[in-house]
Amino acid sequence: MIYLRPYPSITKRMVLIDVRTKEEFDAGHIEGVIHLPIADIELGELGAVGELSRDVPLRVHCMAGGRAGRAAKTLRDAGFTDVENVGGVAGAMTACDGAKLCDSTSCTCGN
Repeated sequence: MIYLRPYPSITKRMVLIDVRTKEEFDAGHIEGVIHLPIADIELGELGAVGELSRDVPLRVHCMAGGRAGRAAKTLRDAGFTDVENVGGVAGAMTACDGAKLCDSTSCTCGN
């Protein structure tokens, strides 16, 4: 089950999606983010994200923003109406003010 996370700088809840590869994700990710690689999204394999209401706010990021842009377009084409590419990790951290980074040695978020 995916929970909509409240982030301090955002008045409404949202789902943050990291579309980087497993290797990139395992090297470090934002606490509580949903990992859904761009390759899966482009194949239409949305996992639990596909079960969400189409009006749930989705914020998508990768390392620099390119893959996130492709993912955002694909998610919009799948019917999601509130999708935003927040760019790379730094942009995602700004969009989710107060979020914490996890890595393979200090991850406490369960991802």
